[in-house]
Amino acid sequence: MADYDLSKLRALLIDDHQPMRLILRAMLEAFGFSDIHEANNGQEGLEMCLKLSPDIAFVDWIMDPMDGLTFTRIVRQGRRGLNPFMPIVLVTGRTDRTHVIEARDAGVTEIVAKPLSTDHLYRRVVALIEQPRNFVRTMRYFGPDRRRRREEPYDGPRRREGDGSR
Repeated sequence: MADYDLSKLRALLIDDHQPMRLILRAMLEAFGFSDIHEANNGQEGLEMCLKLSPDIAFVDWIMDPMDGLTFTRIVRQGRRGLNPFMPIVLVTGRTDRTHVIEARDAGVTEIVAKPLSTDHLYRRVVALIEQPRNFVRTMRYFGPDRRRRREEPYDGPRRREGDGSR
């Protein structure tokens, strides 16, 4: 894993639990982030996005009056000057398959499970740099490609050859 200079990136932490923001801030500072801002909920996060234009957002799921998935859906719409391509990392304890699919379909870029691991969080940040996701637009969705792809050369038989699908 390469080391990156993350000091020029502006991060936004959105979590209604102040101790969690302190933990996240300490981890990001250890990674080299120096421009870190905080919001207590998704609504404050939207206001800060308009004011600060962060490069990346770390968002909790459950918050009032606006939760992390609502925040993500609004950002992905790109209205009011919001950057719809901003990487959004959901930091959550809701990691069962149903919740992961719901978060993915809302447009989060990466998911980091609580309790936090410094190594796992760093790997997610590096993945945003080394393996950025393409964005897709359909009638019902705009956001990072929801499929994980590994571009490896295919050297097997031709797919669908001889099955009449062409």
